[in-house]
Amino acid sequence: MEQNFKNVNSPAMQAETVAGENAGQLPGNEQPMEKSPYSDFENGLKEIFGDGFALDDKLSQDLLLHHLRMNKEQNEQLATAVRRDPRIGQMLSDMVEGKRNAHTAMARYFGRSAMMVDENSREYDEIMVAD
Repeated sequence: MEQNFKNVNSPAMQAETVAGENAGQLPGNEQPMEKSPYSDFENGLKEIFGDGFALDDKLSQDLLLHHLRMNKEQNEQLATAVRRDPRIGQMLSDMVEGKRNAHTAMARYFGRSAMMVDENSREYDEIMVAD
């Protein structure tokens, strides 16, 4: 069953409101328009993707789906890394909470030797190129 959602923030919907003291109310004895149950959701998505985002737009739906899939993939990769070595999770937690910076968190959970490399190693060459 296909559902169509009306964009309550569209210019057409905004034009239906009456200006002045009765803004948001319909003319006559009609009740004011109810807020769409999706408007808060859509506004939140607009904060992330920009004002051009609309739930009833195919391109916006594709963008949201792509974002959700990428987020899932990144979460799975991070979870795999933490499962392989739980110290990674502890280190990241300390950094996010502001307990330690990256260097001290790495030394705390992996030891000072983790930040030392042999000058004749491939890792040393990579570090020298990165600086």
